Amino acid sequence: MTAIIQHKKFPFAIIPLMLLSMAVLLSNCEERFTPNLDAGYKNLLVVEGSITNLPGPYTVKLSSSTLPNDNRYVPLSGYRVIISDNMGNAEVLTESDAGVYKTSPDGIQGIIGRGYKIDITATNGKTYASGFEKLPQPVVIDSVYTKIEYSKDDRFPTDVAGYRFYLDTKLAAKDSSYLLWDLTATYKYKSDYIIRWIYDGELRPWTNSDSLRTCYQTKDILELFVYSTQHLTVPKLKGFPLHYVPVSKRDLSIRYSLLTSQYTMSKEAYVYWNAVREQHATQDELYSRQPYQLQGNIFNAENPDENVLGYFLVAGEDEKRIFVDKPDPPIKMRYTVCKLSFADYQNFGLLFLSLPSEWPLYATFDNNGANAYPNQDCLDCRLRGGTIEKPEFWIDE
Repeated sequence: MTAIIQHKKFPFAIIPLMLLSMAVLLSNCEERFTPNLDAGYKNLLVVEGSITNLPGPYTVKLSSSTLPNDNRYVPLSGYRVIISDNMGNAEVLTESDAGVYKTSPDGIQGIIGRGYKIDITATNGKTYASGFEKLPQPVVIDSVYTKIEYSKDDRFPTDVAGYRFYLDTKLAAKDSSYLLWDLTATYKYKSDYIIRWIYDGELRPWTNSDSLRTCYQTKDILELFVYSTQHLTVPKLKGFPLHYVPVSKRDLSIRYSLLTSQYTMSKEAYVYWNAVREQHATQDELYSRQPYQLQGNIFNAENPDENVLGYFLVAGEDEKRIFVDKPDPPIKMRYTVCKLSFADYQNFGLLFLSLPSEWPLYATFDNNGANAYPNQDCLDCRLRGGTIEKPEFWIDE
């Protein structure tokens, strides 16, 4: 990896999903509840961002809330965003994409023990801010590892195997530490068939048959993990369960890498993220309980009663990456693969009726030399969401 670590960072991808763009949290009342949501819940500022002790650039995302039945993501451009510390250092972030604001690679650096805050000025002149929060000493990850476990899958008559990831930490400096984990998975996979033909107005043999067969895909794990050590006799985690990946997914077909980022945060941040976790765990029952507003740490400086969604996290961070290969026999992969059908053989002639806007198109042939034109994601691995570019951090063995 390069010296500059690009931090996302962290499970902010789940905020619009979990808060349904209005940050409702579930209480313990079990009666059926149907919310009456009016326009007052629209157009609230949503803030997603963090600063840690690891090098930046740090990212802040600003968006506007929508009602639960509106799944749009509405970025907010043209805002002025400043991250500052309690020693007088500050940086104005640069908008790199719509609603995405970043520090420069050699800009402000999170330092353990200092306080940090965010200030936001909207295009209409409204100002928002968080209070200073101290950046705590991070709890260090000792190891991340896997165990074979089994889970039910309605598509199969027996339980399906998979990897459960687990984490151990080193001894925390404080008895009460508040932890949040952000997981990013990258996996290597192949298309099911080799490209034998390319059609771009002319049918020609595809000479570099493996060039579009192997891909790498990276995705955020949206499951949220938080924990407090305050009730432990010794402030150290052993065998803390993280996410589960079954062999019914192509993710484990060749090699899988997990980047685990562990954040040590304030008690107030823990209360917030634990509340989000609870909502995530019960999102299928969203309207079965009475909701109340989930408040982050951002406020309108002139109107504290205005609702502002999201959180600006100040946290100590440690991270660890591991690689695992697909499970050894007798465990078999169970994900769906392409199989050439009678229609695929018949459709080979359709290549010559295709439009230039569809080119290039790819085809293959079977062991008997019969030509076939299957779905393109059976041939071009990029169409399953990945890229043929190997990540810089990737290790094959």
